Amino acid sequence: MILNKKISLMLQRHENDSYRIFTKCLKSHKTLSLFNPEATSNSRVSSSNNTNVNGFFFNKLKEVLDRLRVGPGDIWNMDEML
Repeated sequence: MILNKKISLMLQRHENDSYRIFTKCLKSHKTLSLFNPEATSNSRVSSSNNTNVNGFFFNKLKEVLDRLRVGPGDIWNMDEML
């Protein structure tokens, strides 16, 4: 609850409209909760090197996109949509 109070005070001070939208969203979605993110694990940090990301991930991504015939217009960033 302390985190909620800090956020609401911050939003009230800076942008009244944002505060109203935020509180309406919280009231509408009772299961929505706020939390502090955890630190990235050491194994994840060490495996996120240039070779693994460029050499493995993007090659696999290209392979899958080509196989499924997915174009740029078919890709959506869902975590920023309400």
